[in-house]
Amino acid sequence: MDMTVAHFCAGRTIFFDSKMRAAGFESTLNLRPVGSSRRVFRSAKLGTSRESATQLDETLRIASIIDLRGPWEKKKDRTPATDKPAQQLHLSVDLSHNVIGTVLRSLSWRCLWVTLYYALTFRWTMAKRFAVQGSFLNKPGGLTRFYIVLLDNHGNELNRIFRFLTEKSHFPVLIHCSAGKDRTGILSALIHRLMGTPDADILKDYLLSNKGLESVRTLLEKEVGNMGMCVDEFAGCKEEAMIGFLDHLDTRYGGVHSYLESIGVSRTEQDLVRTNLLGA
Repeated sequence: MDMTVAHFCAGRTIFFDSKMRAAGFESTLNLRPVGSSRRVFRSAKLGTSRESATQLDETLRIASIIDLRGPWEKKKDRTPATDKPAQQLHLSVDLSHNVIGTVLRSLSWRCLWVTLYYALTFRWTMAKRFAVQGSFLNKPGGLTRFYIVLLDNHGNELNRIFRFLTEKSHFPVLIHCSAGKDRTGILSALIHRLMGTPDADILKDYLLSNKGLESVRTLLEKEVGNMGMCVDEFAGCKEEAMIGFLDHLDTRYGGVHSYLESIGVSRTEQDLVRTNLLGA
């Protein structure tokens, strides 16, 4: 298999396909373990090459995949090609669909009426872009608020994920969204906290996505800009965004254990997840 180990940090290996830069998103970008146990991995959307599918099956021996993308993202992305049936269980959880309500509530009355006008005249793309441009997603600090909105408004979705992780047979598991930095980033941070990872190491792991997505940075900036979001906020990972997220987790909920209990994941279930994550 034509793959090279490109980067090491804090005992964790990041794998990149050697043709990654030429293929863009054809290969699985931003792929690395969450922590040092090699029981859970994180990445951007799955590469569409046969090599990428083989990497999951034979090299990492992934047993299950948790896909955090929404329906529209899946529709425009292709599925990895393989000559054999999928070897992994798939759990699909849209970890951003509840953001729209917060976006609309953050709009001025003028922006809200213009957005409504575009929607009523069936100009959906313009309606979405105008709403995003007028919202917190296009303002300084928007990335921090986005992470907090994901945490506060997706308890049911996160409940499904953590209950899925109570099953030992679901490991090793791969978690991914589109770029593997925001939705995947906050879920990875919760997993890190459950494993007892120090915050300094959580931040280091989170910021590795800037390296993992370096080859497609220009593409990310273009896509973020086209959606009306603040490029400086959303084209990369910002340390202050993860610090703000972890602070909110502690201040509002009292930490990861209390948060998970608040969304219906018991301490017994949390212990099962932790045991599976650490490979005990």
